[in-house]
Amino acid sequence: MIENNYPVELFFNKIRHCEIAKIEIYNFVELLSDNFNRDKLMIILDDFEFYLFNEKEEFESELSHQDIINAINELNEKKKDIPYIKLIDIKDKNGKPLIEHPEKSNIVDLEKLLFPYEFFCCYQFKNFLIKKINTPVKDNDEIKVPDRVENNLVIKPERLSMKIDRHVIEDQLRKLNFLDLKLVKDLEVEKIKELIKILIQNKLPYQIAMLDFLGFLKYLEESHFRTKLELHKALALIFKSHERAVRGNINNLVSIKEKRYTSHIHMEIVKRDYLLLK
Repeated sequence: MIENNYPVELFFNKIRHCEIAKIEIYNFVELLSDNFNRDKLMIILDDFEFYLFNEKEEFESELSHQDIINAINELNEKKKDIPYIKLIDIKDKNGKPLIEHPEKSNIVDLEKLLFPYEFFCCYQFKNFLIKKINTPVKDNDEIKVPDRVENNLVIKPERLSMKIDRHVIEDQLRKLNFLDLKLVKDLEVEKIKELIKILIQNKLPYQIAMLDFLGFLKYLEESHFRTKLELHKALALIFKSHERAVRGNINNLVSIKEKRYTSHIHMEIVKRDYLLLK
């Protein structure tokens, strides 16, 4: 039986490895959230998202290039489709695509390729939390529809049609004068689009390493944000990540403090990718 002082990380670990019954999950979340208080459910969801993010990063770091090649060859032999990451559509205010995507991206979805069921119980738990958060609550016999949660973004009911705007990374980068960086201005227009495309397709450690190489992190800290905390929060919003993950990856560019953050291993890679654009 789970008690009130049961460590949350141990609870997450049991979910991660499918070692806990659904009734135990229900009872513990009910206890932890004070009978499914929505604000507390949001906090639990945010904490679990960060936990899952780190678990997946650590799991993928153990995979070798040969593991990927072998899996792709096996699919080719069986004449099955290779799973690719779906690219984010970036459009202007008139709905016109800013970047023309090919029918398929060239970024392999490693999770679908090599470990499609590894985090199955984690996704079940996330769906459970989101369902509880989105459940209408009664207040004086009046049913109130809460703001919806989709992909950890709070979506106002009256603004559901606007949720796509929150994913338009390019617009947010433009507002922060990304296109005015010297290394960006040195590229041709089409190559700038390709650079932004690369940023969007890759994961946070790569993104942080590229932004640092371009001088964007230093520029933001000196020109836009009073504190590093504000900078970390802004980047977390732009790239749909977590403030702690942003901070950890930035810190590891200078000195490796936590192995879970891998931005430092991308430093030479981003330099190479940039030079290939010139």
